[in-house]
Amino acid sequence: MNTVDLLGKLAKDKITGFKGVIVGVRENLYGCDQVRIQPRDLKSEDGSTKKAEIFDLPQVEISDNVAKVIECTPNPQIITLGSKVKDPITEVEGIAVLREVYLNGCSGVGVMPPKNKDGDVKANMYAEERLQVVQAEAAKPGERRHNGGPEEEMHDIEFNTSF
Repeated sequence: MNTVDLLGKLAKDKITGFKGVIVGVRENLYGCDQVRIQPRDLKSEDGSTKKAEIFDLPQVEISDNVAKVIECTPNPQIITLGSKVKDPITEVEGIAVLREVYLNGCSGVGVMPPKNKDGDVKANMYAEERLQVVQAEAAKPGERRHNGGPEEEMHDIEFNTSF
């Protein structure tokens, strides 16, 4: 099954019991596919809004016996993972290391730039449509892992919304 077909389905994390609607699916250049699950009950006991969480697909149980909560028609893929890309607005260049498609059909690409002068690397998400390919297949994908597990460096990357 294409992971995009999971958008709008109900899902539950087998480890934590966290459950909700799949609102995003991710393909990673060097890791396993992931899903972003939004709880259906949006308010926490303290009144704050519950956040969607990201889980590795192998540890998620998909409810196939329930119709999708909502249908989605995603935009076509423009950027191939492993390509060197450039954002013309911020002029950031780097390797496309992940692609996430959201329930609204939009897609974002995680860009990993080279280390800065301090040796730090700061990945960002950009709207896929605004990126330009500098060099196709600049990095080759590694062996796909399907064993699950955390990958913190890409869980909290910022979505760059500057115009």
